[in-house]
Amino acid sequence: MLADKLPKSEINTLARAAVGKTPAELDAALRAATADARRQRLLMSSDLVRRHLGIDQPNPELLRRIAVHEAGHALAAELLVPGSVVKLSLSDRDGRTERRSAFAQLTVEEIETELLILMAGRAAERLVLGTISGGAGGDTESDLALATTLVLQLDRELGLGRNGHSWLGPADMYRLTGEEKQRISAKLGQAERKAYALLGSKKDTLENISNDLVHRREMNARVLAQWLGDTPSDLSPLQPIHMS
Repeated sequence: MLADKLPKSEINTLARAAVGKTPAELDAALRAATADARRQRLLMSSDLVRRHLGIDQPNPELLRRIAVHEAGHALAAELLVPGSVVKLSLSDRDGRTERRSAFAQLTVEEIETELLILMAGRAAERLVLGTISGGAGGDTESDLALATTLVLQLDRELGLGRNGHSWLGPADMYRLTGEEKQRISAKLGQAERKAYALLGSKKDTLENISNDLVHRREMNARVLAQWLGDTPSDLSPLQPIHMS
């Protein structure tokens, strides 16, 4: 529908910006943009399509931060649980790292690894950008929420934490004791420091992955493996850029 109306470069940019939109949403937006252009006697433009898709012009600094955050998760996961990352994706407003579970036997060591991976996005922001954002927090599926729940399960439900063999049931987040809050803060702080040290030893790789993710918007396991040096590289068409 757009091939004869917009340059290929603009179509590719729109496609990357529309990551996360469903086929139905894309079809509806393109039809609405076409009707709008016809009604107003305008040429089709990427701005018109963006408006109907509900996509603003991307904020380069925000894209950079999100990409660094997701690259942190992915790199930490691959260093600790090789082959676990399935895909990274980046939209104009958020990102996602899809990976296989780090749990095979549900040991303390595996839980500690998962905590590190969950805190690695925040650590990557601190390492590369010098500051952190609230991107690790938010709803019950956020990094901080998942990590907090895991610490509480370790102590209260799995018999692997400070309560020994006891099973105390799921925690009520509104009724945590001061001791539990301190424990969570200490465990998550420790995990973030470990993630920072791990990623610091691979900072160049971390930046290469994040820069490439800004270009591609989606990165599968094969491309990620190439940045890690696990397979012969064929990345020359999308070499990383250094953003200010």
